[in-house]
Amino acid sequence: MRNIYIFIWLVFTGISQLFSQDRFFITTNKDSYTIPFELVNNMIALPVEINGKELTFLLDTGIENSIIFNFKFDDELVLKNTEEITLYGLGNGDPVSALKSKNNLIRIGKILNINHMVYAVLSDQYNLSAKMGKDINGIIGADLFNDFIVEIDYAREKITFYDPKKYTGSNARKFKSFPLQFEKNKPYI
Repeated sequence: MRNIYIFIWLVFTGISQLFSQDRFFITTNKDSYTIPFELVNNMIALPVEINGKELTFLLDTGIENSIIFNFKFDDELVLKNTEEITLYGLGNGDPVSALKSKNNLIRIGKILNINHMVYAVLSDQYNLSAKMGKDINGIIGADLFNDFIVEIDYAREKITFYDPKKYTGSNARKFKSFPLQFEKNKPYI
């Protein structure tokens, strides 16, 4: 009987660990997932769903956490567990009012994170849509790249996310390797 209680405790602990971490994972039983993207002014634009609301985000390795901007919050986007904060270092460096929101469900096709933290900039001065010629609602970056091996095919406008635990590198002969250096969680070649 004691073994059953220990087993139940281990299963519950494992499930709670999975749901308490801010991690992205592929929801299919496949080792990889490919999604199309749109190349907008040499930047990758991806469809991203946050708490059921469809948005468009730029993919940028230089951003550590996901940031939402250029969005009216009366448009059905509900952010969870919010607190008002001040962000420094955006744009010209002036402080900006924002919301820090935890425990959000974010979906990029078959990629899911059920406990994602996002920052929502409350100022409308960061409107990239006018510069990009397309509605852009935010930026996602290093937090997504940290959880996958990523292959970007610019010619076909597709991005493939590989589960690093299952990645065999069998296609390595098609790639050229470059050393990366990381400074403040940002990759540089």
